[in-house]
Amino acid sequence: MRKAWIAAVVLAVSACGPEDDSSQIEAVDTGIEIPVATPGAQAHLRTGELKVMTQNLYIGAEVAPILISPVEQTPLLVAEAFSQIQATSFPLRARELAREIKAAAPDLIGLQEAELILVQSPGDLLSGSSAPATEIVYDYLEILLDELDRLGLCYEPAVIGVQTDIELPAATSTGYDDIRLVDRDVILARCGVQTSRPRARHFKVNLVVPVGGLGSPVAWVPIVRGWQEVDARIGLRTFRFVNTHLEPAVLPQVGAIQLAQAKQLLIELADERLPMVLVGDFNSAADGSTTKTYTLLTHSGFMDAWRLAREDDPGYTCCQAPDLQNPESLLNRRIDFVFVRDWYDFWLDWKQGGVSAEVVSDERMAGDILWPSDHAGTVASFRIFARPRLVHR
Repeated sequence: MRKAWIAAVVLAVSACGPEDDSSQIEAVDTGIEIPVATPGAQAHLRTGELKVMTQNLYIGAEVAPILISPVEQTPLLVAEAFSQIQATSFPLRARELAREIKAAAPDLIGLQEAELILVQSPGDLLSGSSAPATEIVYDYLEILLDELDRLGLCYEPAVIGVQTDIELPAATSTGYDDIRLVDRDVILARCGVQTSRPRARHFKVNLVVPVGGLGSPVAWVPIVRGWQEVDARIGLRTFRFVNTHLEPAVLPQVGAIQLAQAKQLLIELADERLPMVLVGDFNSAADGSTTKTYTLLTHSGFMDAWRLAREDDPGYTCCQAPDLQNPESLLNRRIDFVFVRDWYDFWLDWKQGGVSAEVVSDERMAGDILWPSDHAGTVASFRIFARPRLVHR
C-alpha cells in the first residue's frame, strides 16, 4: 500500500505550487506583552538564558493514502483514518506533552500539526431540518493549552499558521459524514515573554495530489505548508523566532519540493537583522541520508544547536509507528532541529556551556501503550548576554 500511494504522489508533483495567498493566512497577535510576569518567569529572565522547543504533535494517523486512492474507496479510508485518530487519542497524549513542557520550561515553542478536526453531519430530512450540524471533535491547540493550564503553566499563541484545509466524506453506519482537517503550525510564547511583529506565510511550491487517484481524480489538492515568525524579547535581548514544517521527502522528486521550500525560507529570512532561532520539523536527516535541506541550511549561516551541544549524540527524533503502539522505540533519524543565526555573543561562548540541548517526548507514557507523538521533541537553551554586540553581516 505504501509504495503504491508514493508512486502516485510522485506523478502528481507540480513544478510550481499555488499562488502565495499569505494574506489569507491567520496571523494572530495575542498581545503577550504582559508588563508583570510571574515571579518564576522574572527569575528565569534574570538568568540571561533563552530556552526554546520544537514538537510535532502528530495528527494520529496516516492520511496521505486517502488522497490518491480510487474515489469509491475514499469514504471507507477516511472512516478508518478517523478511527485511528481517535485511538491514538490526542487528549491523552497532550497530558504527557504538557508534562514535558513543564519539565523543560521553554520560553517559546514551535508546534507542528496542531490540528483542528471537525465532523459535519447532513441535516435530518425526516425532522424537516436540512441544515448540517458541524462539531469540533478535536482542537489540538486548545487541548494542549488546557493541559498546560491544568499544570499551572501559562502559554499563549503568538502566531497561528493555517496550512492545508481539506474536507472529505467518511462512511458511517447510517450514511456519510464529512470529516474536515485543518492543519496548523503554531508558535507558543510563555506568558511574560514580550512578542511583536507576528507573521505567517505559505510556501509557493507545494506537493499537489490527486484526490480520487490518478485514473479519475475528482480534484487536485495542494498540501500547503509554510512558516511563522515573531519577535521575542528575553531580558535585554530581542530576536526573531521562526517555526516551520517542510514537505516529507518520500522520494527524490518530492525532495525537490522540500528543497524549494527551504530555499524560499532562506530568501525570505535573508534581510532579517535580528539574531534568529529557527525551529521545526524539516524532514531532512542531519546525516545527509535523505535530502540536501539540512546541508543547505547549515551552509547558509544557520548553526545546529544539537551539534554545538552534543556533537557525538545522534539525538534521533523520528519516527514511531503510525498507531503509536510499537513496544520499542523506532526513532532512527534526526529531522527536528533548532537552528541559530547571528548570535555572535553566543557563538563566542558556546564551548564554555553557552548552549545545551535535549530530546523530549521520546519515552512511552507511563501506564499506557502509546507514545506521546510519532516525533520526539527537541529543547535547546542558549546563554543570553546583557549587552548585545553589533551584528555585522
